[in-house]
Amino acid sequence: MTAPCLDLPVGAVAGAKRIYEAAAVLDWQGASGAQIQREYVLFVADQLGVALAQVPKAVADELRSALDTLPDQNWLRLVTAPRITYQLLWPSRHSAADVADALGAALAVERARGDADAVTDEALSPPPQTLWSVVGDGWLGPEGNFVAGPALPGLPALDFFSPHALAIDIEGQIDEVNVPRSPYSPAEARHILSLLSEVRESLAATNAGIAGFVEAFTKSLVLQRDPQAPELFSTGSSAQYVGRSVIGNPHLAKVDSALLAEGLVHESIHSLLYMSERLEPWVNDEEVYGSELRTRSEWTGNPLPLRSYLQACFVWYGLAMFWAQAFALGTFEAERARERLELALRGFLKGNVLDQVRPFSQHINPEVLDTIDTLHARVRDAL
Repeated sequence: MTAPCLDLPVGAVAGAKRIYEAAAVLDWQGASGAQIQREYVLFVADQLGVALAQVPKAVADELRSALDTLPDQNWLRLVTAPRITYQLLWPSRHSAADVADALGAALAVERARGDADAVTDEALSPPPQTLWSVVGDGWLGPEGNFVAGPALPGLPALDFFSPHALAIDIEGQIDEVNVPRSPYSPAEARHILSLLSEVRESLAATNAGIAGFVEAFTKSLVLQRDPQAPELFSTGSSAQYVGRSVIGNPHLAKVDSALLAEGLVHESIHSLLYMSERLEPWVNDEEVYGSELRTRSEWTGNPLPLRSYLQACFVWYGLAMFWAQAFALGTFEAERARERLELALRGFLKGNVLDQVRPFSQHINPEVLDTIDTLHARVRDAL
């Protein structure tokens, strides 16, 4: 199967162009989603200005001054960090003082940040109580110096050990668990880093654009064991924490480079879609967009809310195009690539993927439905 290029409708309005651009990225033929990310950053920056207007002027001026002196890369890391955007984009859940405190703590680490060092034993056994970077990839040392955690160039910021990572509810039912998990041992972390390094090389060999997309749209990659499901490998992301990908149980022996690579691409696509949704809502009735299980995945059979199902149509298309390229190039073990490709295609071959959402179509942005229909048609035509 050859990965097709998506023809974009001409003359679409700005909001529609965003969803068409997001879909075009998923052909992995050159479109990067950079414009969506730029608009999202501007949107978040506007919300940052709103938040600073809610705190005392002296505090706001100090924070603005510190932000203005950050190097561009550090500023972007901080402003797009999932823990910061959660506070900025969900203001009803946070007080102005809490937002200011979070920004101040994040700034303290970013101002001390230098180039990431090689992974050391210290990085694999960090102190339990310290001030961490907002994406969990390092912390302030006793002298106020920045200590880099485990890192791999060409991959997103890795978070193995931060208090935030250890408390994330991997099942996604609540925000954080009451009793934090035990961190990975240095040996376990090194095993996961070795597997991630293999994934990085295979992604780059498949398509440098896919590798760059994962790095650009995943702001924080959280890697954790899951005591509630110790034998289950899982990946997840959240619209509340845009850009945070959570990998559950990557240490398991059954987790190979194909499974982990798919997880990275899968959750990065969700990040792109969450950004697109923030800029242009996909529905006009929030009631049908809630957590009620209104559909069933054509790929896994799992019951899904409407929002998750709509995103799944884009995600599985992107995965099908990814695995089509990987299989053709031989960058992953052939049988594993074929298995993953067949799974990604499964839902598109069962019937019309939009049949389940037609009862709610009057509440859904028509450009979203048109784009999904186009993606489905292209898969069927290619086969």
